[in-house]
Amino acid sequence: MRARLAPLVALCVLVPVLGAVAESPSSQGNAPKFNFGATLQAYEPLSDRQTREAGLLYAWIRASWSHKGWGAKAEARATSGRFRPYFEGSFWLDHAYAFVTTKVGDVQVGQVGPAFIWEDETFSGDLASANGLTRNPEFGIALEGEKRFGYDTLAWRFRYAGQNDRVAWEDDGRGVESDPEGRLRDGFQGSASYLLNKGLWTLRPALSAGTARVRDTVTGDTAVRLSDAALGVRASFGPIALGLQGTVRDGDGAVSIARGTSEGPRFAYDDFVGLSVTVAAEFPTVIYRYSYSTFQYRGTDTSEDSHQPSVIWRPRKFVEGIVEYAHRRLDGGGIERTESAFRFALGLSF
Repeated sequence: MRARLAPLVALCVLVPVLGAVAESPSSQGNAPKFNFGATLQAYEPLSDRQTREAGLLYAWIRASWSHKGWGAKAEARATSGRFRPYFEGSFWLDHAYAFVTTKVGDVQVGQVGPAFIWEDETFSGDLASANGLTRNPEFGIALEGEKRFGYDTLAWRFRYAGQNDRVAWEDDGRGVESDPEGRLRDGFQGSASYLLNKGLWTLRPALSAGTARVRDTVTGDTAVRLSDAALGVRASFGPIALGLQGTVRDGDGAVSIARGTSEGPRFAYDDFVGLSVTVAAEFPTVIYRYSYSTFQYRGTDTSEDSHQPSVIWRPRKFVEGIVEYAHRRLDGGGIERTESAFRFALGLSF
């Protein structure tokens, strides 16, 4: 019940605060900013045509305010039905936190984003997102900061999450968010990167690490401890960008199978090794991107690959059009599954 009410409680706390500071004389010139928008999508599989669909992916509203080192940010989203089968309802928070700026960075308290090495830049989500490594906000506390060295930048982010909130991009049946008898507890994540900026070209190595335990809500015992490490580098030369990332997780293949579903093991609980490669050409109004990711689930002797070429068109500040093709294959452990589909999306913001 507490997890179900948490998004509503956070929003009920932040909205009155944002409204109150908007009318406060001391906040003149620092009034809250509000934006809203929606993303429409069409899913066109190359097979299983009966699963094709089109309509609203989600609508959103964002609010932000800051004054003398203090502030708050929130983004609420809603859709018809449920965004994922394990969501508690049609409404959820992508993030909602208050922050204070300190000498070592912004301290954020509320529903905060992960501290994984990179953000997922694909539309439909890569394998890291499918397994809950990215696009996975939790209620907790985070520290985010950076230090400039001329044109270069050292950046860091850390997060502690006391318990998960059943809100994520991860696939149903993959990890703790959709585990009805599992709860993430005491999740620690940290990441750091260094941007070497030489004008025409840039180089940005980064690393991250994290650990958390999954508690069995029936027995009260720790079902599995998940520990991650990732190392990556991003480089750019003019409009061309390249990204390379390696990820490793220490889990438990036996637990992955035992807590699985009719669709297969709960792969995010398994030991795995992942590799992701991204190549992009970025221009003022259009981005061409190709993303490839592959994961080897060692405990269940299964492999998974994903190819995602896409084109992103941004003719105006408030309009974004996306065409993405996704080919995903899962093979091993008695499972053989392939999915190929086009996704068309239109994002509008005001």
